[in-house]
Amino acid sequence: MNPELQLEHDLALFATDPSRWRHTESLNKAVRALQYAYPIVMLLFFVVAFTVRSIAASNSNANIAQPTTTGPGGKPLPTTDPTRNFVKSAVHDDVTHTQKRVFEWLSLAAALTFVANSVLVIVRSLAQKEEHWWAGKSVVVCAAVNDTHTDSD
Repeated sequence: MNPELQLEHDLALFATDPSRWRHTESLNKAVRALQYAYPIVMLLFFVVAFTVRSIAASNSNANIAQPTTTGPGGKPLPTTDPTRNFVKSAVHDDVTHTQKRVFEWLSLAAALTFVANSVLVIVRSLAQKEEHWWAGKSVVVCAAVNDTHTDSD
């Protein structure tokens, strides 16, 4: 049988079988909610992950030793940072200032591409709302049509 005729036959069969379409409204609502919400959710996820990592990596006051020495009258002396009196070794950096700046600008450009992509997806979804456009629709629809053609061969 011709693949196009098989596809039309399958689509006609699916359209006449009401049990296949009972969940479509709830699925459409979920897809609509996800297509608008995922850039915002991703942004929030990365902000939270960055914040948690920064807090975890920061120096805490746990390194400060409790005062063991006492001053006049037996009162404890104030706490001091134990690293304050250490001689700090010179940092030998193999990366030049220019290389650091180039890396920072490239990192900023890469981050801005994610922001720009999110804005474009949201704008296109809103502009093509009547056509029910969503990111990845063409890939999924083409893959589904190709699968039905190869299954019938």
